Amino acid sequence: MGFFQPREWRLLWPFYLFDFVTGAFTMTVAFFVIFYQGRGLTFAQISFLWIIMGLARALCEIPTGVIADVFGRKFSCLLGFITTNILWILIPFTRNYTELLIVVTLIGAFRTLSSGAWEAWIYDWLKYNKQKQLVLPSLAKQQFFTSTGMIIGPLFGAIVVHRIGIDWVWIIEGAGFLIASLILIFFAREHFVRISSTVSEHWIAFVKTAKEGFAYGFRHAAVRAMFFASVSLVGWGSLDDLLQQPYLTGLSMPVPALGIVWSILAVLAACSAFLTSRLAERFSERTLFLAITALLAPLLGALAFIHAPHYAIGALVLLVAYSLFNILRPLMFSHFNHLLPSRIRATVLSTQSMLMSATDAFILLMAGFIADALGTASIAFGALFMIPAFYFFLQVKEQKKSKVLPS
Repeated sequence: MGFFQPREWRLLWPFYLFDFVTGAFTMTVAFFVIFYQGRGLTFAQISFLWIIMGLARALCEIPTGVIADVFGRKFSCLLGFITTNILWILIPFTRNYTELLIVVTLIGAFRTLSSGAWEAWIYDWLKYNKQKQLVLPSLAKQQFFTSTGMIIGPLFGAIVVHRIGIDWVWIIEGAGFLIASLILIFFAREHFVRISSTVSEHWIAFVKTAKEGFAYGFRHAAVRAMFFASVSLVGWGSLDDLLQQPYLTGLSMPVPALGIVWSILAVLAACSAFLTSRLAERFSERTLFLAITALLAPLLGALAFIHAPHYAIGALVLLVAYSLFNILRPLMFSHFNHLLPSRIRATVLSTQSMLMSATDAFILLMAGFIADALGTASIAFGALFMIPAFYFFLQVKEQKKSKVLPS
């Protein structure tokens, strides 16, 4: 069998090309905390920015999930991509902390237009074309193309930071993402029957669909377990996002080298895309969920015992942890989506995203003050989040790939 399965490229090439181009323009991921610190922000102030963004996402997830269900996944995703990247370009032009808060709040709100809707768009397109077996391979390929692009992006970002300044990574990245959106506008297709109704009928549909999404998510034990396992993992992600960059520079890593670390991560993520499919063929999803979280706990705890100038060891530990998570993430998405009926898939996924956003805000509320008090070594507390994740994965039962839970 070749790199692509039958019909895969014909159905999904616009999504894959979009992933590659956005990956190639992804630069801020390696430098954004350093950017905020350069503006004199403390960890508490940086975390508060993300708390506000998380709260905006939590408040908007369900309404925007319903927008995707009512108006279409493509419309919702493109509206989200375009608005968030225009706002992204504005970040270096903010003159004070208040303006920065306003911009990131709007980014958080508009970003929810694509969370859940993107995955539902691809899943329903494959289902309509009777190619549901491509769901997991497509997730792995998306990760591959994004990661391949990100081999370029952070290295380019390192050059930009060194040559013309860190502000420019925001401008170039946002502009690149807007260009990539044109691929979806002109070439990506969807299967969706739009509803023609009045504004009041839209609100009635919103209330009905939102209730169904919440009720469905919490009524089924299998869905509930995946909900809370995801929430546990996002706790680690929140802590890591805040502390990873200053943790490595605190171990004496030069700032431009952060771009190299992220490029290496992109190479490993591309390899993980292939490894995910291989592992899924040999082991059950539940077994992989448990094994990966069990490995992550001691790995993250070891970060507390690494000191300057051994930044290479710290980077190696983080790269291994991220690679494991890159294997875990598409497996979780595939397992979760196979449990959900199409008509409320976007709303249920948005319910999950809302819970994750609320968790993100709560963890960051503590992490900022803890990091200011204890230093960047508190990144090792990420190991604690693997405990509840492992517990909830224990409650996951294997489902046949074609089995969808009853409404």
